[in-house]
Amino acid sequence: MSENSLPDSNISAALALRKKYFESYLKKTIKIPTCDNTHGLSTSLKRIMVINKIISDNSGKELLSSKKLREIKKFRRSLSSIRDNYELLNKLDNINIENMFLALSRKKLLKQQRSLEKVIRDKANKLQKLHIAQNLRKSKRAEFIHLLSGINLDDLLHKQLTAIEKYFDRAVSDNDDEALHRLRVKLKTFRYTYEFFAFALNSDIAVSNVDFLHKLQLVLGEAHDWYVLVQVVDKMHEEPEYTDKELLLIYLKEMLQRHNVTARDCLKKGVIKLKELISR
Repeated sequence: MSENSLPDSNISAALALRKKYFESYLKKTIKIPTCDNTHGLSTSLKRIMVINKIISDNSGKELLSSKKLREIKKFRRSLSSIRDNYELLNKLDNINIENMFLALSRKKLLKQQRSLEKVIRDKANKLQKLHIAQNLRKSKRAEFIHLLSGINLDDLLHKQLTAIEKYFDRAVSDNDDEALHRLRVKLKTFRYTYEFFAFALNSDIAVSNVDFLHKLQLVLGEAHDWYVLVQVVDKMHEEPEYTDKELLLIYLKEMLQRHNVTARDCLKKGVIKLKELISR
């Protein structure tokens, strides 16, 4: 990657894309908070937050006010909850075993889901009134375009890779599930940063690398979903007509272990690819 400034027109186009996706998913979520809509909105917000941090760290300026940033973080926690519920229900629906506690787990998650959907709609309407995309409008982008076009990508991505490597040994060698989760979060920031600036690279290489980062993120995300499901089921109390909790947990923990092995194998190979990716 070159340290030369990036074309302002490309930076402007990238910011416009962030605005387009955010507004589209916000509108869809207000109408109906489906799995795809809420996940898309959460991802759009995270991408805007990553850009905001890049600007803040490199210039002291901010794309988002402190108030808007606080509201985004609060809203994303709700989005994470409903997204987890969608994923957990999907996994429970695809478990092909005879188990009474499985029915209880699904019943409780469905009840929680209905409550979350109302909360999400209310908060999405409130989020719309904050005008998050205001500074992404064409008339407002100019003050941030030059700041972003002058970013030293090599330095920025190396710093983010260092943050990923901080958790690598624990996540892979020590089988630390919490470290695996932290690494996944850091990798997401790295991926969204790389995607935003990908137009500065050779297009074929950039597309290949973005695809690699996405696939690695999916593997880590799948393992994390099973981890969350184990925690959720473990905290549920048995009821007289719903037993077999321990048998269900045994099955879920086996599935978690299987996906953790896959995730750690991908990471062992992936960290080499990550280093190659930012050394081009």
